[in-house]
Amino acid sequence: MLYLKLQTLATDSPYYAESKFPAVKKQLGLLGQCIRIILNKNSSDVLPTSYEGIYNACQSVVAISHLGRDLYNTLKLELEKSIGNLANELCLSAEIDTGWIIFFNETFKWFEKQIVSSN
Repeated sequence: MLYLKLQTLATDSPYYAESKFPAVKKQLGLLGQCIRIILNKNSSDVLPTSYEGIYNACQSVVAISHLGRDLYNTLKLELEKSIGNLANELCLSAEIDTGWIIFFNETFKWFEKQIVSSN
C-alpha cells in the first residue's frame, strides 16, 4: 500500500510568502496597469488582458493569495490619481459662464461608464 504524506505550509510561514510572491506581484502589477488604463481619460493604451483575465487575477490575488488589502490599496491609489486628474482638467477648462457644466457632465458620464460598465 502506498501512503502519501502531504505537508501544507501555514500561511504565516516565510516559505509560503516567498513561494507565492513573484506570481502575485506580477498579478498585482497587471491589475494596477489595467486600473490605470481604465481610469485614464486620455489613455490610448489597450488593456494587457481580457476582462476575464482581470477577473481571474483578482480572484487569485484576493481569494487564493489573501492579498485583497494590497489590491484595495492599488485601486484606492489609482482612483485618487484619476479623480485628481479629472478635477485638474475641470479646473483648467477654458469654458466660460455656465459652459463648464456641459464639460463637467461629459467628464462624469465618461467616469461613470468606466466604473459601472464593462465596455
